[in-house]
Amino acid sequence: MSNTGREDIAVTIVVVPRERFSVSQASLESIYANTQMPFKLVYIDGGSPGYIKDYLESEAVKKDFHLQRTEHFLSPNQARNLGVQHAQGRFVVFIDNDVLVSPGWLEALTGCAGETGASVVAPLYFIGDPEKEIIHMAGGDLQVEEKDNGLYMSEQHRFANRPLSEVKDRIRRGRCGFAEFHCMLVRKQVLDDLGPLDEKLLSVHEHIDLCHAVELAGGSTWLEPDARVTYRADLPFRLSDIPYFKLRWSDDWNECSFNHIAGKWKLTAESPIFNENFRGWVKKHGQQLELPGDGRRPALAADAVPGTAQTNIQLYHQCMDLEYEDWELTVVRDAYRRAQVWFDGLYRGCGRPFLAHLVGTASILARHGASASLVAAGMLHSVYEFGDLDIPDEGITERKRRYVASRTTPEIEHLLYHYANMAWYGTDTTAMEGNLDHMPLLIARVLLLRMANDLEERHDRSLAFCSKDDSTIEPWLALFQAVAQRLGANTLYEELEEACLQNQNFGVPDLLHGRQTGSYVIHDGKKTPATAAALRRDARRLPDSEAAVGRKIL
Repeated sequence: MSNTGREDIAVTIVVVPRERFSVSQASLESIYANTQMPFKLVYIDGGSPGYIKDYLESEAVKKDFHLQRTEHFLSPNQARNLGVQHAQGRFVVFIDNDVLVSPGWLEALTGCAGETGASVVAPLYFIGDPEKEIIHMAGGDLQVEEKDNGLYMSEQHRFANRPLSEVKDRIRRGRCGFAEFHCMLVRKQVLDDLGPLDEKLLSVHEHIDLCHAVELAGGSTWLEPDARVTYRADLPFRLSDIPYFKLRWSDDWNECSFNHIAGKWKLTAESPIFNENFRGWVKKHGQQLELPGDGRRPALAADAVPGTAQTNIQLYHQCMDLEYEDWELTVVRDAYRRAQVWFDGLYRGCGRPFLAHLVGTASILARHGASASLVAAGMLHSVYEFGDLDIPDEGITERKRRYVASRTTPEIEHLLYHYANMAWYGTDTTAMEGNLDHMPLLIARVLLLRMANDLEERHDRSLAFCSKDDSTIEPWLALFQAVAQRLGANTLYEELEEACLQNQNFGVPDLLHGRQTGSYVIHDGKKTPATAAALRRDARRLPDSEAAVGRKIL
């Protein structure tokens, strides 16, 4: 219950953006559903998309909380400082807008502070699905040592990524080195004494900075495991989350934060909170939303493999020229090896080997700066329609999905699954066009994958050499264009649009025109439609020993 106007409020909850906005409603609803003691709520809305802005304005009126909005993005500490200006009571609880709280959480936090005199109190943090109770942190340990060349500082999350059921007997209320801003109670007097949170820390180590300052001032940080919250890192990102996330984890913000905390506390270069390993983690976290328009990839050189690759070697050359890292090259290579087996002996309707089409689709995605996972999905995009998985189940079953995920990655499998489940023919895309803010990023990537597929089968006008209907793409073009703009893939859409124009009214001699409408296999000298049943043929026409070798590379 929010009691904004009461004078005896003990705690103010300050909600701020962390890295996205799409979890805001679920987070706010969990606070009101699971908090019984009186509190004041201050909500800082730093440039949320329109649908979140409208929701927050409506809820602020209904629930009588203080809502402060800026039309530009804010760093988390900027937002927290704005919130503190409106705080009342003895305690301030900072909480991110992608966190869910459990019943009794606030009573437990304030109870711990009252009984122990703690300056800062951390709840037990979970991550992902709340029902799984996977620990993100049960208090943090902060190691600080004076060295000849500066201060050595390292941090560790207690029981990170462990199920609560395995370690619950070892978790007790007690002192710890730091809390995290996912959710953190701080005495209002401590904030008044220390002054505003450091706004030069834009993306990392704000929590370390505060908790270390508290320790130096004679205060203490405690863990209260009866207070439980969940950081919903598992929920899908939506298209409207992209701009803030990319700024929040940009190289500029990260480097500014690293350099500032290092200079402020005179850290050694070897400090784990500052070294290359931690920087690498931060960079990888930011790259989970890697998009074509990021500018991460260089332009292909004039002497690079031109156009759309059709062989694995051409694709590898392109990826190397585009400076894909070794682990990314491994992802692409492994996808090709799987495609060799899953699509062996399959042809497109025009007579071209299906594997060439798959390589071409992957190549187009690579040329336009896609992530290694999306390039790999381009290589395998038809696996649930045409892939020979040697599993007799009809349709897309959980057994097939587990098999594909075990041979690729869960991320790649999700792309392949949703690609197969999209109704590509006869679909009215108007509603999708008008609801882009809500569109899951996963679906947007699937649409990017489809654009690459459609461009690949048109780049050499191959549709003219078969009987496949070319008009099925037309209802999707407006949506493709809108999604491409959001993802920074305008050049991909422009290439597709140009290819569609070039394919119109392009004719070939009848003797070169194939009658096939779709993909096929050649079995016993005859062309057979490439259904899943047709692909499950006797040991792939190989002697037993050779078939075993073919399966082994999977």
